[in-house]
Amino acid sequence: MLPESQISFSCSYKYAKTLPNGSEDKGVQPNYSLKLDYSKSHYDLNDLLGFLAQIDTSFKYEPEISPQEGVKIAVKSASASCFQEGENIDKALDGNLNTPYHSPWNEKINYPVILTFDFDGLSQIDYFKYYPPIDKLANGLFGEVEIWASTQTDTVLKKIDLYDFYQSTDPGYYRFPQPVKEPLKIELRILSSMSWMGENHVSCAEIAFYGKP
Repeated sequence: MLPESQISFSCSYKYAKTLPNGSEDKGVQPNYSLKLDYSKSHYDLNDLLGFLAQIDTSFKYEPEISPQEGVKIAVKSASASCFQEGENIDKALDGNLNTPYHSPWNEKINYPVILTFDFDGLSQIDYFKYYPPIDKLANGLFGEVEIWASTQTDTVLKKIDLYDFYQSTDPGYYRFPQPVKEPLKIELRILSSMSWMGENHVSCAEIAFYGKP
């Protein structure tokens, strides 16, 4: 799945070869021959970029760093503008997908719900990964989210982007347009979410921040 557009792509498992002369009417001859690694169970964005480089040798690319390959950045402290007792934002940082953060269950909240993450200002953040609730009746799935940040050199929070997670039950990650160097705060301002009974709930299983290794 491509990280920004969330579009899935795949490669055929079938082997194609050039047809012999005189057989042009029996099929389409391939334009390019690509080297595929059949030991892999799937192909990712780097593979797609690599395929493009095979087709066009002038195509240059820098490999994308996936959430599995990056260095996890420690969160110094965190807070939420509202939360259910016992389900505060610290539950989204404990490494346990079964202990989610959740907004108050018995009241209708007002958007935005603001999740604030504090850092020591010594690292660099390239992206973060969002894990929605794993319950089959998932509630509070992120929709549109404003992303704000402040740094050692610019301590005033500034809006970085508006990103839509489309209230999906699949994990997703957001890559900053430019790496956030020496971060002090990152705020996620949730503007919409999928909620049962129109109660405007917001919830997430985990949020993790990463930098390039």
